[in-house]
Amino acid sequence: MNKLSHIETVRKEQALIKMQVQNLLGWDDMQYASFQEEMGLVYLRKLFGDGTPMIAEVPSHKEFWSWWKMHWLKRDREFLDMAGLLFRDEVLPYYEDLHHPAGIAFTPHRAILEKTYHGMIHRLVKEVVK
Repeated sequence: MNKLSHIETVRKEQALIKMQVQNLLGWDDMQYASFQEEMGLVYLRKLFGDGTPMIAEVPSHKEFWSWWKMHWLKRDREFLDMAGLLFRDEVLPYYEDLHHPAGIAFTPHRAILEKTYHGMIHRLVKEVVK
């Protein structure tokens, strides 16, 4: 018997939940990924403010997106738990509200922000030295 690693188990769960969400919303992979990315960028603007260097830096780090997707998975689970109780015309608005950064109060782990900050400082120093 081949045991799945923790990461493989999480990836399988993410794929299953994503498929269930997409079926309920009538979305394809592109619509799902685009909404997930758009809300991630809105979240960063909410967290750091428009025009700050962090807004340009954080999205280039896979650690942020991995972290974002794990929190997204939690909200998708909540959505699936509630979706059966909603009228059809309430499903999409509920999903959008659940994932909108206005209702998100947590922040990325310190390690993610430190790596991002280090990359941003390194890039700024390179530009100044040119």
